[in-house]
Amino acid sequence: MLETCASNLGGGDGPDPYCGDGICTAEVGEDCNTCVDDCNSCVEECGDGICSMAEACDSCPSDCGVCPPVCGDGYCDDLAGEDCNDCSEDCGSCCGDGYCDDVAGENCNDCSEDCGSCCGDGSCDSEYGETCSSCATDCGACPPTDGDMCCSSNSKDCLDSDWCNENEANCASCGDAVWMEEGSCNGLGKWEACTNDQGTCCGSLSCQGDQYYAQCL
Repeated sequence: MLETCASNLGGGDGPDPYCGDGICTAEVGEDCNTCVDDCNSCVEECGDGICSMAEACDSCPSDCGVCPPVCGDGYCDDLAGEDCNDCSEDCGSCCGDGYCDDVAGENCNDCSEDCGSCCGDGSCDSEYGETCSSCATDCGACPPTDGDMCCSSNSKDCLDSDWCNENEANCASCGDAVWMEEGSCNGLGKWEACTNDQGTCCGSLSCQGDQYYAQCL
């Protein structure tokens, strides 16, 4: 015959087990059906210490654990290792944190807030736009010129390029351009029509064509 909670398990000095003593004693038939107080409910509940199929980390973290961090969820979880290097979506840009992180690709060109200005580092970095006119500290002083010289593609107007206008050597690399004194010609520039104004072409240009159409070349 099955012993009950009130039955003696064979003697001994300890008290007999009973429903409500906080111990789920299977030997006396206690289970979730016969003694909820000791054995808990048979219905799966969040907080019972078992992550059932119906539970997940987002619905019951006490049983299933905390969900792993997801980059892009809008929360910068530093405890999970998220930072500006591996999850800028949540943590923002590293630039501006006061630390020049070359491992993350920060340099003086794209993050001067952290890395300082490129000008003055002792290297003339043309890829960062440094020239003798923009950073003489690194690139040296520009060579002297006679008067206000510039680079022109039409022998009349200066090019809209600081680099080409910097010196004659640079100008030589700017296409079919010439090194000339700025504002030295008030006549006709290259490609301008000179049909009725022969002899007014700038510099070494000459008026070429016929009586119907001619241009400075």
